[in-house]
Amino acid sequence: MASPVRRAMRREAWTPDAVRRATVALATITAAPASTVSGEDKELASRLARWLRYIAEVEPEELVDTFDRCGPVCESPQWDELYAWLLRDQTNAELLVRLGERDADPALHLIALLNEVAPPGVDWDDQRGDDDNAVRAHRRAYRLLFEIGTRESWTWVLSRLDLFDYEIEREFEESIGRHSVEIQSVALELWPTITWRIRAGIALLLYTYRLLDHRFMELLLSVDIQTLPSSDRADYLEALGNCFDQRLVPRIQSLLERALDDLSQRVTVHDKRAVAMAIWEYHKLDTEPPTELRDRVEALGMRWAPHMLYAQAARALGVAP
Repeated sequence: MASPVRRAMRREAWTPDAVRRATVALATITAAPASTVSGEDKELASRLARWLRYIAEVEPEELVDTFDRCGPVCESPQWDELYAWLLRDQTNAELLVRLGERDADPALHLIALLNEVAPPGVDWDDQRGDDDNAVRAHRRAYRLLFEIGTRESWTWVLSRLDLFDYEIEREFEESIGRHSVEIQSVALELWPTITWRIRAGIALLLYTYRLLDHRFMELLLSVDIQTLPSSDRADYLEALGNCFDQRLVPRIQSLLERALDDLSQRVTVHDKRAVAMAIWEYHKLDTEPPTELRDRVEALGMRWAPHMLYAQAARALGVAP
């Protein structure tokens, strides 16, 4: 049986479009009382305010349930409209057309949103907890940057591959394939200015989508491991392993030897991370170091095990992954 609120709403002939117009008008009037709102929309806003007050008196629990289920997914009101668009049931192509009508450069707004909700080092899934709408909106915003495919969007995306979900990598094949030359160009342009951690992410993306060519291999092999700071070793090792190329095993072995040599003189977190990462890279390349190196690793207090993941090796060595 329909609730009194729903029966009353039907009598008032509310429609989804009328509700949307009313909420926009009400928000505009609330934010800036002197703003220009059409008489018709102002009347809709007035009716909406009346009905919200009525529901709050007659069925407050229903209103609370609706707020809990469908409330704004972000603390910043400035993003409410963009979130609403991101959660609409439209294809990405249709959504980009509508966003393009709304903003001259949708990429700027999507990037600004993602910078706020997922700054570097923050996992947006953990941040939003059980809010599926928030996670869905964030992932769609990230996905749209791949579809937009401008130099600016690729520059941001390649710097934030920590947000990329390889469990759905096939869903990105078309957009990445369509923009393959641009992606390689932007990656080469960024390379001198970014950290080894970001380079490692780029190497994995390029390998996954068959874009890792000789230019990137030359950049990786041009590094002087004798002068490479110990703080960069682990991330450089990850970049090497993300190429999945057996020709890089000797370089991985040399880096492991240097980290072990340094640990024999002074124990540092950087060198322990490098040892743990080297173990993981051997696993990724389906090979093992010489017995002598395995013995040196075990002398640090951990037992060498085939196919050990980086996080397991790091914890065994007493450092945070």
